[in-house]
Amino acid sequence: MNAINVVLAIKIFITVAFLAGPFLLSPQAKLEKRLSISAKSPMLFRLYGVSMLALAVAYASGIWQALQGDFPWGIVWMGIVSNGGAAAVLLLVGPRNVSRAVAAVFGAIAIALLFCALMQQFALAPLF
Repeated sequence: MNAINVVLAIKIFITVAFLAGPFLLSPQAKLEKRLSISAKSPMLFRLYGVSMLALAVAYASGIWQALQGDFPWGIVWMGIVSNGGAAAVLLLVGPRNVSRAVAAVFGAIAIALLFCALMQQFALAPLF
């Protein structure tokens, strides 16, 4: 296991547990209440859940690539844009009571991925 794989594994867990799973499985009314938005059908929520599941699969491919000794540039850049963008949007337009904490998580992941990109040899070195 190396640093980049730890970051990607954490990102996969967060994505599946807190985004893909709830958006695919939670009742529409619960999602509307939590997000303070409404939709005519649950399709919007379900499609977002599927897109988050697709991101998790992409992150898993980055783990596989790193295990082969190659730095997963595409996955890292995707993660920086995805997580950094999410943090920025939440900070700029999200409700203050929830968005700061969630933005901090996404921002931390983006920073960790950026650090891995800047320190590739460290990111690929075995941790134990």
